[in-house]
Amino acid sequence: MKIQSVSQAAFLNVRILLGFVFCSVAVLLVLIAFGLSSGGSVSAQAPTAEANSVKVGRSYKNDVSRPVREMPAWSAADGKSEHEANENPKVPHRHVDSLDPVIQSQHAKQSSSTLGLIAPSVAAAINNFDGIPFPGVGCNCAPPDTNGAVGRTQFVQIVNEGYQVFDKSTTASV
Repeated sequence: MKIQSVSQAAFLNVRILLGFVFCSVAVLLVLIAFGLSSGGSVSAQAPTAEANSVKVGRSYKNDVSRPVREMPAWSAADGKSEHEANENPKVPHRHVDSLDPVIQSQHAKQSSSTLGLIAPSVAAAINNFDGIPFPGVGCNCAPPDTNGAVGRTQFVQIVNEGYQVFDKSTTASV
């Protein structure tokens, strides 16, 4: 059997000794914290004299009513007759069927479709961006909260925690 020197003994090694001391202090602090938070204080355990005493109160207004035998009898005929409410009551309204004067009866001469009516006022799309793919953001949140900002040469898209910058002329990611 090999004899260990004093410098190689387990408790004389500085790292092991410091680790043991820190772990012991941590366990001691945890035990103290649990002792304080569990309501183990003296004031919580010892009841006070005020809690065990009898409290007496006095009334401040008293009325005297007639005895029940002297009160007149109350019959069901005296009150209103009770019945269930109508489940589908008629709602009073003054509706009269007539033609709607606002409906457009003639279409524009250039096209008879609704798209032909609004097409001159809608701008055409110049570029389309695919945007940030899902799940392409760090949090993988659903539903994604998408926001964007347009600059002179770039478009920035922000989805939850991630952002991506696109070039407006090439639509490529920068």
